[in-house]
Amino acid sequence: MRLRYNALLNEAVRDSDRIVVQPGAVHLLGGRPVMVYDAKYQAAADAGASLSGDHYRMLAYCTSLRVPTAWLVYPGAGEIKLRRILNTDIDVVEFPLDLSRPPSEILASVADLAQQSWGEVVRQATISR
Repeated sequence: MRLRYNALLNEAVRDSDRIVVQPGAVHLLGGRPVMVYDAKYQAAADAGASLSGDHYRMLAYCTSLRVPTAWLVYPGAGEIKLRRILNTDIDVVEFPLDLSRPPSEILASVADLAQQSWGEVVRQATISR
């Protein structure tokens, strides 16, 4: 039996047909997602403004959770980069974490990540008022 596409669109989606996305961490405020984080074991090669699989994943997290910004944490030295997903209002912040540094400096970087991402939550809340 072959179902037509329109017939499929008219069917209610069963729970077994739903795809769940699970980022590394979600910051909730008042029970609502406001920021998403995911850590990777290696940085994607910088191919200009093209999307990597990690960026597509972050886009999926933001879309499904309805949050405007995702933080992609990866090992390595370098600068924080902000990437806007073309034709969306979704930003992906690439946050390098230099694991070759002493533990105290790594913890300071994680604290910086927390402070910067919280600042983004506050900024978004101010904009939406």
